Amino acid sequence: MLDQLTSFWLPLLLAVGFLAGVSYYRHWQEKKWKEQSWTGVIIEKESQKQRRGPLVQTRYWIILQTDQGEKVRREVFSERFYNSFQVGDRMEKKKGEDFPQKSTAIE
Repeated sequence: MLDQLTSFWLPLLLAVGFLAGVSYYRHWQEKKWKEQSWTGVIIEKESQKQRRGPLVQTRYWIILQTDQGEKVRREVFSERFYNSFQVGDRMEKKKGEDFPQKSTAIE
């Protein structure tokens, strides 16, 4: 009986617990991100190609510096969204929104 527990059920329970923990952490990170509000400037854009079997996937990030001096690196999931921003663009992230938008405030 103990051999059955350790050979099948224990690894299964550990895997389910691990997946639940990762899922909770990602949810917590997204909730924390949505509660943020800031303004800043894009200081860099990055892209990286990754091979996944026969497919090549490109990932995109924008790196911003907030007016408070904090650097924010955020992955964007669309090449079109990524290309709509340039280094030096002023951005604003409002509470409750998923992504920052180009700031319409005149400096």
